[in-house]
Amino acid sequence: MSINDSPMGLQKGFAELSNQWSLIKPLDLSPEKNKQIKSISLVVAAVTGISAGVLVLACPVALPAIIALGSIAALASATWIGFQINSVLQYRKICQTAGMFDTSVSDHMNNWKSTTPTKTAMLPTEHCSDTHYWRKRLLQAAKHNVVISGNYCGGQSFDEILSLIKRKMQKNPEFRVVILSSPNFLKNETIKIKGLNNSQVKVKVKNKKQIKELQKLYPTRFSLVETPDVFMTGTGIKKVTNHTKYFGIDGGKYYILGGSAIKDNFNFTGVDDPLSLSSSEMADNFNEELNHLKMTLTTLTSKLPKLFDELNSSENISDAKQHLINFCSEFAGIDLKEIESKFSTIPSVYRARLYRKFTALTKLKAKAIRKANELIRNIESTPHASPEIRLLKKHIEQKIKELKVYSKGLDAFLSLVRSALGKKDFEHALANFSEQTKAFLPKTKDASLEEHPIVRFFTSFGGFVDSLKPFFKSYSPGVLDKGVTGLLVPGNFRDMDFVFHDLEGGNSQGRQLFIQMLMLAFRWEQFNASNTHNKTAEKYSPQSAPFFPILIPNGKTFSPEAKEKAEKARIVLENDTPLVHFLKSKLAPAEEITTTVPKFDTHQSLEKEGAVKILYTGPEQDNNSGSFQKEVINQINAAKDEITINHMYFHPNSPVFKALVRAVKRGVKLKLITAGVFRDAPNGQKIFGPRNKANYVRLLNRLSADEKKNVEIYEFTQAKKGLHKKVMIFDKRHVLAGSSNFGYKSLVTTSDHEVNFLADSTHFAEQTYKIFEQDIQRSTRVNLDTKLSFKEKKIASLHWLFAALIG
Repeated sequence: MSINDSPMGLQKGFAELSNQWSLIKPLDLSPEKNKQIKSISLVVAAVTGISAGVLVLACPVALPAIIALGSIAALASATWIGFQINSVLQYRKICQTAGMFDTSVSDHMNNWKSTTPTKTAMLPTEHCSDTHYWRKRLLQAAKHNVVISGNYCGGQSFDEILSLIKRKMQKNPEFRVVILSSPNFLKNETIKIKGLNNSQVKVKVKNKKQIKELQKLYPTRFSLVETPDVFMTGTGIKKVTNHTKYFGIDGGKYYILGGSAIKDNFNFTGVDDPLSLSSSEMADNFNEELNHLKMTLTTLTSKLPKLFDELNSSENISDAKQHLINFCSEFAGIDLKEIESKFSTIPSVYRARLYRKFTALTKLKAKAIRKANELIRNIESTPHASPEIRLLKKHIEQKIKELKVYSKGLDAFLSLVRSALGKKDFEHALANFSEQTKAFLPKTKDASLEEHPIVRFFTSFGGFVDSLKPFFKSYSPGVLDKGVTGLLVPGNFRDMDFVFHDLEGGNSQGRQLFIQMLMLAFRWEQFNASNTHNKTAEKYSPQSAPFFPILIPNGKTFSPEAKEKAEKARIVLENDTPLVHFLKSKLAPAEEITTTVPKFDTHQSLEKEGAVKILYTGPEQDNNSGSFQKEVINQINAAKDEITINHMYFHPNSPVFKALVRAVKRGVKLKLITAGVFRDAPNGQKIFGPRNKANYVRLLNRLSADEKKNVEIYEFTQAKKGLHKKVMIFDKRHVLAGSSNFGYKSLVTTSDHEVNFLADSTHFAEQTYKIFEQDIQRSTRVNLDTKLSFKEKKIASLHWLFAALIG
């Protein structure tokens, strides 16, 4: 029996059998007690079994004793088996109830599951680093909240996102964050990466440190929900993870869907060409640091003239002390009104905070200089730099010189402040401060401060930042790697994603998706808590969860019974997690969310009024019932001219395979771009690549010589890059894409949580296809008479056999 003809039942049966063994584990509601009883049962069974054997050998006539011991052993064994069965049953119950929403309890839940397409602005990204650029732009524009489902998050890429989140939450006391991520790549570590000229560069990754800090600072507004690989039961036994890739802000007004994770081997991937040094990504990264410093310095600048004037006019040391205390208090945002106006009475904790405030200011200045030098080093290492880039280099070098000159006054001034704050003898420190400050002050209090070195340093920054902006225009076509880190770190995947602007609000697809992702986060959080017997998290039943305020549309009225449930679900409990706090808040009406992302809304490639429909699948659904499989078959059957499939896997199940054969036979052109096997291919690609080939060879074998003329097949062969795309285009009008692979777990078992979309737009499809053409340039066209080697057949068969576990 060959791989191409074997019944799917054999594969499914094998997977179910292998999964059963992984499922047997202690999951009783009191795990310690359960473990103790099972251990005792096993010991009793073993001891009595051995004793019975010894008695048989030593005293064959001791039948009653043997029977008694055998009975004890049997009872102990039965107890152990009973507890195992109980564990499985309890685990099944957890899978079927924890975090679930009973949508039948109220018709308002229909608000969040409409499949009617809604008007949406859409833009495809060119590669993963382009996606990462848009993630940061959306996060910077967000005013209310962000929900992130990265599947795999980690490395410097995730550190960037966490840093932006921290800055956003510091500025906005109402801002809420929900992140879903596998815990596998969240780390604190120092990694070595290959830099330019093969040099080794050390980079610190602080994912866990930043997460812990955010959880501590914002215990009711920051939520991280871990989504590990697990087995779930219910509609079968499925190896499950959260495979969705979603990034949405402000109730889903803007969002990103696709296939790339927030991880370095995705987001530092483009085309490996360092000639894009003047790209908008680098400009924004550099200007972010300068603007952050500029805002801090502007605050300080506005207060300095008054301080200088007060110190210059002080008649005694007491007055000088009070002026300095007031200045430090106002600048650092620390309330010292209740403290006596003597430095010696200020608690050390306040002195430490003031000291850190000024230390942070000097670090900001140093960071801006480092960023500029980093930019220059990369320019110097770039061959064939354009005249614009060489001019940019000279401009930045000049600004660094000015920066260092202007900063001398700042360094001296801050040194005095830190000295006064750090010493115990405050009377002496302030006297010294008052004397030395005279060197920096104008000779008369009426003199202009405009030429003062400190003020010159602060005020020059506005012009410094603004003068750089004209040089940061994109002189490249935009398909190259972006960002300094993108030049230093080679990526492993070529992928693409899609950015959307929800133009309708209400119960549109964008807002529905945002709500669905919160519900998915709740599902995983409750599942984790039930599975680990975590008593610190409040549990909610499938009947009560639908009444969380965020799910209830404005103006919705309930029956008295339902109204009571809604009132109860609104009350915040002591053990509620940050996610549940979010669910128990009201989402701002769409018309009140004024968020804009100008760089997106004015993008030259934007489709401004397309239509989009969101598709959801997950392990809670029965096999062969997923919306992704249904939509794939519908689109293939409806295709009239052309089908283009750009997928990492080409593992169609039987219904999809037959639909493709029928489409080609009726004259529809099929263009397939998929991962191939070649010498420099990633190792993972060498495992599943032969199965891709086995499937397209099987497809070709079903076609006549004339019918084969309708088929073009390309194997992606960019050295050390893996194709990770999950995109299809039908008749150059409909785009079907998202997180689902073209494989067994997505098409048959719906084992993972997935989000896909179907877009209806000719312009959007054309823009997506243009990026496909870049993939074709990096691919090898397949001879349609190609055959499978014996080795390829063997690898393909093994991959097919374990498809239920690996996709």
